[in-house]
Amino acid sequence: MGGHLVDRFGVRRCMAASLVAAGCLVIAVSGIPLYWGILVAGVALGIVHGPANPAATKAVAQWFPARSRGTAMSIKQAGLPLTGIATAALLPGVAEAIGWRPSLAATGSLVAAAGIIAYVLYREHPSHSPLAAHGSNLRAVGRQLASRNMLALGGMAGMLAGVQQASITYLVLYMKEFQGMPVVQAGLMLSVFYAGGVIGRIGWGMASDRFFGGRRKQAIYVVGGVSLVTMGMLAFADQGLPLVVLAPLTFIIGVTAMGWNGVYFAFIVELAGSTTAATAVGFSMTLQQIGNLAMPPLFGFVVDITGTYRLAWLLLVVLSLVGMGCVTLISEPKKKSV
Repeated sequence: MGGHLVDRFGVRRCMAASLVAAGCLVIAVSGIPLYWGILVAGVALGIVHGPANPAATKAVAQWFPARSRGTAMSIKQAGLPLTGIATAALLPGVAEAIGWRPSLAATGSLVAAAGIIAYVLYREHPSHSPLAAHGSNLRAVGRQLASRNMLALGGMAGMLAGVQQASITYLVLYMKEFQGMPVVQAGLMLSVFYAGGVIGRIGWGMASDRFFGGRRKQAIYVVGGVSLVTMGMLAFADQGLPLVVLAPLTFIIGVTAMGWNGVYFAFIVELAGSTTAATAVGFSMTLQQIGNLAMPPLFGFVVDITGTYRLAWLLLVVLSLVGMGCVTLISEPKKKSV
């Protein structure tokens, strides 16, 4: 629904409204004393944040031509791991100094301010026209989204997102419990993972534009292939490996397990077209979120019942293979400069 609102009302208004509402909710959470109140506010936060990513994706799709879209989209997506690195480094110290509630309120204020800045500075692309002006309706959009291409791309995203989220969730525990690292050093491995994600998202986007000639399928095959190999290496790794081995391996996993997103968003736009790009992003991200929600608990369950991380990492290898299988079902459009 968030993506459809973007296509209907425009990037500027939806992005600004989403960020301001999200920031206000974060500020509200900082003052809620009860757990259940925080939980409800968290659900509301997820709802109001819905249009933000489709809006940003559509903005990139409209302002950047196909020949450089993968690079631009990947730079946009690099913001997530960059923010993860920054918040992990700064927020604990800020919370220690002034308390977690004021630090959370300050974070919410920054998000709301970003929404106001977006509204003031961003201008709609000249080609923008509301869906209603094209005679479009939800039924027509629904037929497009239910196409084999979009379903297959959403399936791929769900698989690879599950791999990504499970890796983020359990990497520190794996390094501490299985590899015997001190907690601080294990936490640094997560920073190494995020750093790989930043480089991977930008690098794979540039590669898909320059080396693969805009052929997103080929780029995703390479990313997924390297990812499943590195996951397999973790599955069969011995305990107590030295840092000189684990750090590069963690970095490569970050480059691949987090590196596919920019290419994926560029692919959505090229399959759906810029007019309904935000709606398509919202639909595909709904499938993606299934993987985000399902895989961390499943990964942990496998670890608990087997007493080892080996089968859990192998599960991520299987998910990567299934994701690659979904990609084979996609009919990639012929490339042209737009």
